[in-house]
Amino acid sequence: MACAPSVLQNVPRARNATSRAISSSWARFTGYADGMMEEKEFFIRKAIGWVLREAGRATPERVVDYLESRLLQISGLSLREGIKHLGAEDRERLIAAYRAR
Repeated sequence: MACAPSVLQNVPRARNATSRAISSSWARFTGYADGMMEEKEFFIRKAIGWVLREAGRATPERVVDYLESRLLQISGLSLREGIKHLGAEDRERLIAAYRAR
C-alpha cells in the first residue's frame, strides 16, 4: 500500500536509500512520540526514551535537538533514557534545563 503524497511531502530528502529510511523512521517516531508526550503510562514513557537512546548512538545531534525543543513536555523517564548515549556535556545541559523548567 502506497503512502499518500501528503504524508511524504514532509519527509526530508536524503542522498541515499538508507538515509531516506532513517529520516522517514525518525519523522514517524517524532509524530507518534509528540502525540503521546503527555501520556502517563510508564511503558509508553520508557519506550519513547528507548527510541531516543538508540537514535542517540547514530545521530546524537538529532536527539539533542528533539529533546531541547520538548523539555517542557517530556517526562523525566523519557529524558533519562534518551540521554544515555549522548555526550557528557549534552547530558548535563539537558538535565539542568529540565530541572530548571
